[in-house]
Amino acid sequence: MGNPELSWTVHPLRRNWMASIGVVAFLIFLCVLIHSIYGPFLAIVSFAVLFLSLSSFFFPTKYRFYPDRLEVRTLTRKYTRSWDYFKSFYVSDKGVLLSPFEGRSRLERFRGIFLMFEEDVRDAVLEYLRRKIGDAEGDQGRFEEDRRA
Repeated sequence: MGNPELSWTVHPLRRNWMASIGVVAFLIFLCVLIHSIYGPFLAIVSFAVLFLSLSSFFFPTKYRFYPDRLEVRTLTRKYTRSWDYFKSFYVSDKGVLLSPFEGRSRLERFRGIFLMFEEDVRDAVLEYLRRKIGDAEGDQGRFEEDRRA
């Protein structure tokens, strides 16, 4: 297995406390509303479905960059992709989308992987991605920096 060259953990629940309180309050409000209309069984089922669908928000995600692959671990999943799979990447203020396509495609949201990061690892992640995927051949379309105001 070896040691990763770069690794970090992102936990969106801890990133912004006000947003986290809002999400939890909305989840509770929705379940109370469903309980009052449909009863306790559907309220419990609704809570479980909503909580599990938001698991990437409530639980940490671990990212590891190895020389030959990327590994992403969540509470319920672990998936690995070879660096050869990715052809381009696109940066936003919350993370970076790794795409298996040379140029823009509507399928990249489904076939690609979005890596969340904090500001403290942003530069290291982008530099690593430039080395592994970046515009080594001078292809300007492979890397697009976000436009911050």
